[in-house]
Amino acid sequence: MNKKKIILIIALGVLVCIILPIILILTFTVGTKQGDWHYKLHNNYEIWRVNSKEITIGKREDNILTNTINDSITEFKYNDTFVITKCLNSKEETVYYIINMHDDIIYGPLNEKEYLDKEKDLSININNWINTKPAPKGANYY
Repeated sequence: MNKKKIILIIALGVLVCIILPIILILTFTVGTKQGDWHYKLHNNYEIWRVNSKEITIGKREDNILTNTINDSITEFKYNDTFVITKCLNSKEETVYYIINMHDDIIYGPLNEKEYLDKEKDLSININNWINTKPAPKGANYY
């Protein structure tokens, strides 16, 4: 082998030994949670973006979220007592949940008519839906 080939092989070996571990470390520390966030509500309730397909709501206890619903949240609105979520279920149908955050009562899944009727029965008047994609203003990234 000539000198140029030996230097090239050594240079490639050094690059692989140095660059590859750095790429792997960055992938597993930054890349796996990139874009995941949580949004604080009231009474320890939070909305979490777990991954690109799953945005859930639950009650946070000891840094663990106890899931309240299993459908992925696309929009939500809330006040001091209630949070209302618009979700896509496993059949890609839109469903709604109304959660009383003070009493830990969940109404749902509800179709649109059931949701509107229940909202009226509970005298809830919250106007502005908040989208979960992109992350809502005030969300904290992991």
